[in-house]
Amino acid sequence: MQHVLTFEEDGSAHTLWTDALPLAELGTLRVRRASWIDFNEHSQRWEVRLDPHADDPVFSHALREKCLLWENQILNR
Repeated sequence: MQHVLTFEEDGSAHTLWTDALPLAELGTLRVRRASWIDFNEHSQRWEVRLDPHADDPVFSHALREKCLLWENQILNR
């Protein structure tokens, strides 16, 4: 999985969280959710939402890993 780290002019950085990078070494962290991946018991699929209150998911799949890959590809654009 590719990890993209973007730096702003003020020195702040943006990325999707990963334990593969020692992000705390960059300084003080401010972590916010970029998406919500939850299991839907009725459909028996994992669902991705960019807004936790949205009725419809933006992506769904039977495998959670596929949802994580989709999240990574879409949000790292």
